[in-house]
Amino acid sequence: MIYFGTFFVLLLLSLGEVVLRIYGKTIKERKTIYVVVFCFLALFAGLRENTGLDYNSYSRYYDLFQSGAVTLFNRVFEVGYSIINLLAPSFRVLIFFMACSSLYVKHKVFDRLNIRCLATILLYYYASLFLFYDMGVMRQGLSIGIAWMAIPLIPKRDKRFFVYILIAALFHVSSLVFILLYFLADREYSRWFYYGIALVSVAIYTLEVNTSFMGNLISNIGISFIQNKFDVYSAYGEVSLTWSILKRLFLLVLFVELFKKKTISFNGRHIGHKEKTPFTWIYINSVFLSTVLLCVLPAAGLSYVAGRMTMVLYAVHIFLYEEVVASSKSKGTTLLWFAVFLVLSYMSFSETLLGSAGNTYLPYKSIFG
Repeated sequence: MIYFGTFFVLLLLSLGEVVLRIYGKTIKERKTIYVVVFCFLALFAGLRENTGLDYNSYSRYYDLFQSGAVTLFNRVFEVGYSIINLLAPSFRVLIFFMACSSLYVKHKVFDRLNIRCLATILLYYYASLFLFYDMGVMRQGLSIGIAWMAIPLIPKRDKRFFVYILIAALFHVSSLVFILLYFLADREYSRWFYYGIALVSVAIYTLEVNTSFMGNLISNIGISFIQNKFDVYSAYGEVSLTWSILKRLFLLVLFVELFKKKTISFNGRHIGHKEKTPFTWIYINSVFLSTVLLCVLPAAGLSYVAGRMTMVLYAVHIFLYEEVVASSKSKGTTLLWFAVFLVLSYMSFSETLLGSAGNTYLPYKSIFG
């Protein structure tokens, strides 16, 4: 099966990269391999036919646009994606354009963030994000990439950050929550801050606190498109987010402890105090925000879409996976963390393919039959 075959090839490439890094070596052609993999993934997503989450709904939306039943004035999706529907000569061209655009933006993001283990980040990205978004909710896949382009601007307090977020919101409105990260910035907060607020958020979710705050806020903003989105999503039934919250809490605690100056130890050996980059605490703060929002949004009746609404924040955990692996000093800990994050990524990968949405991916079908 092509999905698992791709996963296995990326696993071999990343494992080879990690092992060579342990011995102070690198693959001379690693950037060439990196570009080849990106091109393959763009073709993989761009040449699919009737494959992937939301494929049919996007196809119907395109047909409605072309027939004139839907226009820019009564559109359902965001204006940026709607304009592409208006201009694309065929739905196949639209799919191909969206895939290439999304993968190109991710490539630029990885380059801007100075990723050290290229094959490793590709493995974690493919398993955690690619299938569900770049081959599924493709407008959000592109939006996430554009929002991530703004990460290097946060430490500089560069106001162009907001321009990137507004562009990202033209393809998926959920990227607006990324604005919150600008205010937490790259600051390292105390454990009391991270864990205290997280626990209060969990209490709000657990006690099923209801609030009209979100609805009132959106009403006051006065943007009809966002108001309509809120009304639609809040009308969906409630879903359990317990497992997702537990997973995010686990990652939050793990990364805070690994990168804190005062480290934890196991059997007399320190396992924290990893080598930090200028973006480390931005990533951790992003995971923190995603955890808090995932707990709080159900109180506004948005449990059905809370996961997607916070994905632009949560998905940066793949960069923390790579940072931990790249900054581990010993052979044993490097391979250990590589394996731990591999398992976590594979859980997301298998959940997409073997979960309720799996029938939209299996079997893979291309335009060539």
